[in-house]
Amino acid sequence: MRAQICFFVSIVFSFVAWGAVTSSLILPERRRRGRNEALRPLLMFHSFRFVGLAFLVPGVVSPDLPAAFAEGAAYGDIVAAALVLLTLALLPGRLGIVAAWVSDRERANRCDWFAPGDAQGGALAAAQNKARSALDSLFKTPKKS
Repeated sequence: MRAQICFFVSIVFSFVAWGAVTSSLILPERRRRGRNEALRPLLMFHSFRFVGLAFLVPGVVSPDLPAAFAEGAAYGDIVAAALVLLTLALLPGRLGIVAAWVSDRERANRCDWFAPGDAQGGALAAAQNKARSALDSLFKTPKKS
């Protein structure tokens, strides 16, 4: 029980710390930028999603990890990284915004790929969808007149 409390407290502190960083550093800078420039740092962060391919390397993860989860996560991450790099290349134009939307939808829909029919997969998908909805509302860019 003590380990669970410590884990929970570390998660709470992480949210508080990152909330402070976001409110004092990230959001003011994001609001100052236009839509295309506000998307760039977020997309650059997601360009490192290729690291998920490590799920397929023997010895990197536990052999008890379900293959359906490992394969879905690994290939989904490489698809996400490729879409993000394409988006970064196209971003100055209208096709970049379309690619950003497709990339975002791909990340949202990938929750279903992990372990279809698995109770944990359903809980994971629900948690990810809630987090995605919160982030979507946070990163809405107001239209400039």
